[in-house]
Amino acid sequence: MDNNNKAAQEEELEINTAEPINDRKDQRKPKPVTKLLFGGIPADPKDIGKNELCNTYSHHNPDIILINSHGLPDNERIKIFPFNIYQRNKSGERADGVAIAIKRGTRHRILDDFDQEFLAVEVETTRGPIVIATCYLPPRRPFLPYPDILRLLRLQRPMYLLGDLNARHRTLGATLDNNNIGTSISRLTPDYKRADWNRFKQLLEDKPVQELDGRLIIEIDRETNRWFEDIIEAKEASIPTTTYRTIPHPASSRELQLLQGLYRGIKELAYMRGWTQELRRQYATVRVRLTEACRELQNTKWANLTTKLSNTRDPKEFWQQLKTLMGNEIDIPPYPYDHQGNKVYPEADKEAIHRTYWKNIFHISENDNLLFDEETVAVIEEIAMRANQLTPDPLVDLGNLLIEEPLTAPFTINDINKVIRSMKNKAPGISQIRKTDITNLPPIMIQRLLSICNAALASGYFPSRFKTALVTLIPKAGKPPNRPENFRPISLLEIPGKILERLINNRLQSHLENNNLLNERQYGFRQSRGTTTAIAIAYEETALALANKKKVNIVLRDVAKAFDKVWHPGLQHRLLQLGPPSNNKTLKLSPREEGQTKSRSIYRP
Repeated sequence: MDNNNKAAQEEELEINTAEPINDRKDQRKPKPVTKLLFGGIPADPKDIGKNELCNTYSHHNPDIILINSHGLPDNERIKIFPFNIYQRNKSGERADGVAIAIKRGTRHRILDDFDQEFLAVEVETTRGPIVIATCYLPPRRPFLPYPDILRLLRLQRPMYLLGDLNARHRTLGATLDNNNIGTSISRLTPDYKRADWNRFKQLLEDKPVQELDGRLIIEIDRETNRWFEDIIEAKEASIPTTTYRTIPHPASSRELQLLQGLYRGIKELAYMRGWTQELRRQYATVRVRLTEACRELQNTKWANLTTKLSNTRDPKEFWQQLKTLMGNEIDIPPYPYDHQGNKVYPEADKEAIHRTYWKNIFHISENDNLLFDEETVAVIEEIAMRANQLTPDPLVDLGNLLIEEPLTAPFTINDINKVIRSMKNKAPGISQIRKTDITNLPPIMIQRLLSICNAALASGYFPSRFKTALVTLIPKAGKPPNRPENFRPISLLEIPGKILERLINNRLQSHLENNNLLNERQYGFRQSRGTTTAIAIAYEETALALANKKKVNIVLRDVAKAFDKVWHPGLQHRLLQLGPPSNNKTLKLSPREEGQTKSRSIYRP
């Protein structure tokens, strides 16, 4: 393709952005039109082309962008928001490389098994799937990527091949041109600054408290689900959502537009009449001035954006917004590999790979069972004998809550409010109910939550809704992100469930501390203690030993996946040993391992 003209080449396609290629059971109406924009980034970052079209993509609003000759190595990622970027530069040379940018939400499948600077993507349209490919043919490469093109043709799909093929090459010719990328980002989020909290409370004030005493424990789950649904409906009616757009590149000024027009005019004149010494002098002068104008405008825009951030008092919010402006995101590959080394594209299959892997991690294997000794067997037998203390009661009996027993006394409104005030505003679970929502609940809704917590405590049953987590997998730095073992799972639980957990944990902590049931050398997860205390004691002991001319031997142990492979029956047994006397009612244990998980897609859609 002759890419001499600076204007972007566009191709309009009706592309289905709602339906995955590998699952066509759910037919949805596609978005009406998707634009394809083709351009190039110059290898030299000082080239004026990098700034000249910085707002082109924001103006055309494409869904797919094809990039040639970006000149970046594979470890330096291109960042365009809100696009997923696939790039490659097999040669690693400065003037080489291709990339495809696909707007997030567009269902696609990337094709990257090629020998040369070649990339392709398969997308679904109203007329069936098509393949869009791009390649770069520099003047020094004396051949076309025929094997890669034939590989695409064998797919039996309509194919668009757009690239910098250098039409005046020895084979086809050569024409070099440069484009740049404009960026934008959008996200939908509740706008709490415009929330109508009075309406929010009014919609929830007429919700009565359900009597759970004497009811089946399944009623706890039903009441919990109703409590969540009422809050979600009230949020939708009283808290508007807003789309925040961040445009890192500034809008063009009048001076910049005039310089751009003059720059293009000189190039067009030189293309028609040929380059003269005077034209080259004018071209160089305008290019230098245009570069300076772009940088001045961009610096002014960035200064204005960061000035607004200076009013943010919360450090965490400040750095989050700054990262959003800078485009600092973790790069995730488009697919994982299964146990046979095959690429996996369907979303359901991707989730199955991670679910299977982590299911095996969180459960003790047969090989681990062989390591159990007689003492462990005795623990298991004792747990079987005390099964009634580990199994939730079928009926809710609030009579089990005795005020004189610290562990089983009923919770109060003051207990819940104290826990809510002490909690940080962390990421919510699947329902997206945040601490801000809970702090603005009317008293009747807090009373309903109190009823749920007391019913759970009385029956020893942890509600299923509280055990359902949204799992986000974070890739480990420096490791290939195509393997499930190279991710760190983060489970986002419901905030109300964390309230119940903290209520119970506070009582357990008090019971263990007041009765001196914890090891004196345990410093983690204890109040007024921490790793700094342990380090200080170790330093002191070491210094005293060396002063007395003694040898000091330090043994450090790192247990692999220690928290992931906690033996839950053994943990329950230990908690029962540390609990109140057996003739009193004790806290039943409903292990979280019975809970469900819903995974957030970590791969590019």
